[in-house]
Amino acid sequence: MIRNVAQAIPSYCMSCFLIPKSLSREIERMLNGYWWKNNSGTSKGLRWLSWGKMCKSKQKGGLGFKSLYGFNLAPLGKHIWQFLNNLGSLVARVFKARYYPDDHIIEAQVGRDASFIWKGICEAKEVLAKGFKWVLGDGQSINIFSDQWLRGKADYRVENHHVNSSRNDKVKEYFRPDIKQ
Repeated sequence: MIRNVAQAIPSYCMSCFLIPKSLSREIERMLNGYWWKNNSGTSKGLRWLSWGKMCKSKQKGGLGFKSLYGFNLAPLGKHIWQFLNNLGSLVARVFKARYYPDDHIIEAQVGRDASFIWKGICEAKEVLAKGFKWVLGDGQSINIFSDQWLRGKADYRVENHHVNSSRNDKVKEYFRPDIKQ
């Protein structure tokens, strides 16, 4: 019941807005209390597992519940995916015009007077950006030092601390297909 009903109730508003962490912790606390409550109704019951351990998969010893914060970030991240894949959609054009007219959505900042929807999308963007990496292609858009583009590296970035990494050098400027390396 908890997974199918109680966690699904806030899902509509969580697909548009990032609910405060304090509210998600409070809901998780109530769900945890409900799970462990005594059937007699007179006692709260003993909580045998923390909510964090209950959120682990069943294969890892948990009960398979979902963290509400992560559950909240998932549909907000889906908006970013839609913005990246449907550039011509009305909502993508409106958000681009309002929040990142000269940038790419990954480089976009929250900015002043941002809507609650945009703030939530930016929070999800920070989580998603950790897993993004460039496909090399022609290298016109990839910054050598700041973008994630290298295979075989933990963070997919160049690790040269002696070079000024604030430069805006692109991969294309240094990639020459006629020279075999």
